[in-house]
Parts: sequence; C-alpha cells; structure tokens
Amino acid sequence: MAYTGSGKSYSMVFFCQKIHHKFTGSYTFLIVTDRNELDTQIYGTFSGVGAVPQVKAGAKDSLKANSGKHLRELLSSEHRYLFTLIHKFNFEEEITKRDNIIVISDEAHRTQGGNLAMNLRNALPNASFIGFYRHATF
Repeated sequence: MAYTGSGKSYSMVFFCQKIHHKFTGSYTFLIVTDRNELDTQIYGTFSGVGAVPQVKAGAKDSLKANSGKHLRELLSSEHRYLFTLIHKFNFEEEITKRDNIIVISDEAHRTQGGNLAMNLRNALPNASFIGFYRHATF
C-alpha cells in the first residue's frame, strides 16, 4: 500500500536550501528518481517553493535531463538543482570529477541497487550521496 503526501519532497527541498544557506560553495543537487511521475512531482515541489523555475520538461532551459546526452550537458555546468531518472545513467564512464555534486536518491531502496546505480557512482566518483524513502508502518 502506497501513501502520498508524506512530505518527503518538501524534506528534500528544505534540506537542499539549508545546505545552500549554511555552507559556502556552489553545490549542485542532482535529484534522482525511478519514475516519470516522481520526477515531475518532485520538480513541481521544488518549483512551488521557488527553488527552480517553472519550466516545461524538454524546454531548452529545462533542469530535467531528457536523455543521457542532456544529463551530461547539465552536469558540465554549475546549476543548483538538476533532476533525472536513474535510467539516464545508461553509460559506464566517468562524466565529471566535480566534488560539489550531492546526489539525492528518491526511493533509494529501489534506485541504489544494480547496474544503473553503479553507473551513477562511476559517472560521478567524487559526488556525495543521500537517500530518501518513505516507510509506512502498518
């Protein structure tokens, strides 16, 4: 049974904003999900609190990776927030040595196992990682 509205997306955005306010440096938060619906919902939350602009996916200035190639391009520039599906990590080589990337994995119990998760870690060897998931008690 899945519940919505647990506040996980708000916890993510508030965590990111706290890091940006408390620490110096230009961190890029890469929010990784495993489903389009989650990607859209989390982007909407970040947009709703003013952390990112309201831009349609696929637009030229979108912060949501629409392909592996687009993900590479986004990671090569200094954005505060980027959004992608774990499936975009369909390559095995290193993309960047940047050490100011913090990967936030939504539903980390589903996204941080297997080849795609290893590709993510190989592509971003100096990134930091934090996982979020909603756990319901019955």
